[in-house]
Amino acid sequence: MIYPIAETFHSVQGEARWAGTPMFFIRLAGCNVGEYLRGSFLPNIQVVEKELPLLTNHEHSVCTTVTGQKFLCDTDYRTAERLTEADILSRWQTVKEPHVCITGGEPFLHNLTPLVLVLQKQGVMIHIETSGTKPIAFPPDADLDFPEVGEVDWKQIWVTCSPKKGFLPELLPRINEVKLLVGGDFDKRGLQKFLETMQVTSEFIYLQPINGVMEAIDSSLKLCLDLLQEYPQLKLSAQLHKYISQR
Repeated sequence: MIYPIAETFHSVQGEARWAGTPMFFIRLAGCNVGEYLRGSFLPNIQVVEKELPLLTNHEHSVCTTVTGQKFLCDTDYRTAERLTEADILSRWQTVKEPHVCITGGEPFLHNLTPLVLVLQKQGVMIHIETSGTKPIAFPPDADLDFPEVGEVDWKQIWVTCSPKKGFLPELLPRINEVKLLVGGDFDKRGLQKFLETMQVTSEFIYLQPINGVMEAIDSSLKLCLDLLQEYPQLKLSAQLHKYISQR
């Protein structure tokens, strides 16, 4: 299987339940939610003023959350190279980190079965970050050139969802944690509506500030902290990596 790769790197997870955990990150290219601006300024976008030029450079797209907020995506998910699952495994072997995070863009645009199986054979725990807009599934018949056989071990997979526009509620039973993004003109009614659909299917629900590409935005953090006063059953995901200057 050949995967379009935006980047691979080793860092510390900065978000949600596993914050502070060293991980090997695989960023797959492609996204079905982000939209690149083409010459016109879209109002009401959460963005650091000095990062305004990024709105039209086609490295960073504008994303829309499940509650309708628009913000500048902090990742460049364009294809930088194409690698097989064996190539990716070889890179992982340089660090042999027991936690591997597959992120994007949107990972479930791709058939993840070959990649997950070769990594699970190494005994690693797989973390997958998704927008919840594509089915969370691992097709058993990957492709004719796929040498690995077997089924993905769901017990060694942790699915993190930051729900975006087009979120599929039927995916909730497969999701371990949810990150709800908060910033700017956040609509509390959207939060309440989403929580009503969540019920108790996910173990953890976090509020995460919408930050800049490289730095935290204090006003977004304050919004999260204020909301936690009203919703004490939720938790804070503060994007630790942006406070400690990590990827």
